[in-house]
Amino acid sequence: MRHVASFLVLVLATSCGDDAPSAPKDIPARRTLVAGLAERVMLPNYREFAARAAELETATAAWASTGGDPDRVAAQVAWRGANAMWQRAELHTVGPAGMNLSVAGGMDIRDDIYAWPLANRCRVDQETVTSLFATPGALGAAPVNVRGLVALEYLLFRADGGNACAATSALNTDGSWAALGDVEVARRRAAYAREAAALVRQRADALVAAWEPSGGGFLTQISTAGTTSTLFPSSQAAVNSVTDAMLYLEDAVKDTKLAGPGSISTACAVASCPELLEAPIARAAKDNVLANLRGFQALFLGAPVGTDAYGFDDLLVEIGASALSAAIVRDLDGALMAVEAVPGTFDEALALDNTAGQAAFLAAYDAVKLLTDDLKLQFIAVLDLQLPSRIDGDND
Repeated sequence: MRHVASFLVLVLATSCGDDAPSAPKDIPARRTLVAGLAERVMLPNYREFAARAAELETATAAWASTGGDPDRVAAQVAWRGANAMWQRAELHTVGPAGMNLSVAGGMDIRDDIYAWPLANRCRVDQETVTSLFATPGALGAAPVNVRGLVALEYLLFRADGGNACAATSALNTDGSWAALGDVEVARRRAAYAREAAALVRQRADALVAAWEPSGGGFLTQISTAGTTSTLFPSSQAAVNSVTDAMLYLEDAVKDTKLAGPGSISTACAVASCPELLEAPIARAAKDNVLANLRGFQALFLGAPVGTDAYGFDDLLVEIGASALSAAIVRDLDGALMAVEAVPGTFDEALALDNTAGQAAFLAAYDAVKLLTDDLKLQFIAVLDLQLPSRIDGDND
């Protein structure tokens, strides 16, 4: 199958014209597309996330101040709001959110905000013991897996006074964790969450500032691709940057969020592995995948659903690929319906005694795969683009 898929990519790419992907074209319609996506989808998403991050900072500060359960619940609600908005933004890590060594204009901000899958809950517990968060500047300089929304999920949603480390871990063998007691663990987690949320809000504000024309000006850079932009020599290069990010659906959503927990990949050797789910403490894995799909939907259609705007669907029709445009819309709708049809949360569906839930989860995987196959085998080829290196050659 891998050789057949590679052959299909070659045939489709050859049929799209004489220009090779290594020689990007400058086409006004594609510049219009990316400029519109930046103005109507990407920057508005970041602005909304920054607002949600500010709410999260306020809520965690209230919990740290009172230590009360109502304030903790309010902070959990604020985390869900910020996380849901970020999951949409995961589909457009172009520019400042991206890695500075591999993305044009990248500033490594994404991992500061959401470092998944680099979660390390034991390490968060270790820093809870050391009170790293109490030293000014120390948490911001720490590895990304002990801060950001991933660490906040654990701090806000772990209800008991236990820890995620092995029994042989030093904090358990030397008695330092047990010495804290449940009340002190809860107090430290609240204080830790306050500092982590403040850092998320700061990075969210920095991300928006890097995009704003009055700040770092990335919006202007991507909107003027092929003309005055110093980051994008052609509109095709800007489109390729956007589609690279959109293929998060392939490697992150299909291969990691679904294939691993559903025992479709080698990461799981039994019937299902709910422990591999994203955001398992908050049980937000299903909501995250739905938000990812809706984030993709807004990019493909050019604006959030309900707004008529120029998107990839229109561009495909203009170049004579209306059937592909319709197929992607159809398969996207199918993926959304299949994920929504999974009963309960993903961890409930993947329980070892829930065969109906497991079947629905696998159906959701198949529906998402149908969509990502459209993207890898036809969408990229018809638009004469290049697959990102993290996906190139992966035709499963």
